[in-house]
Amino acid sequence: MAIVKASVILTGWLLAASAVANTPDAAGTHGLIKPLPQTQTERWLQVQREGSRASAQTQASTAAEQELASQRWLDSYQHPIPDLYEQGVEGQVGGN
Repeated sequence: MAIVKASVILTGWLLAASAVANTPDAAGTHGLIKPLPQTQTERWLQVQREGSRASAQTQASTAAEQELASQRWLDSYQHPIPDLYEQGVEGQVGGN
């Protein structure tokens, strides 16, 4: 009987805590954690995700452009991916 009573009390407490956590506060946010201010990168990603700055003009590529892009993609598989990259040679050409 004590176990049932304890589980009823625990269930009631969890439901109350959940209701408080999901109530919007004065800023209109939900939950206990406030959102962080957005960085410029996060704003650009949001614009991209929402498509709010997308062009109204449909952009299409020609068949020749599509063929060149496909060939470039296929050619990229001819270069092996090295097991390890050398440290300290970033941006250098010709191993100098």
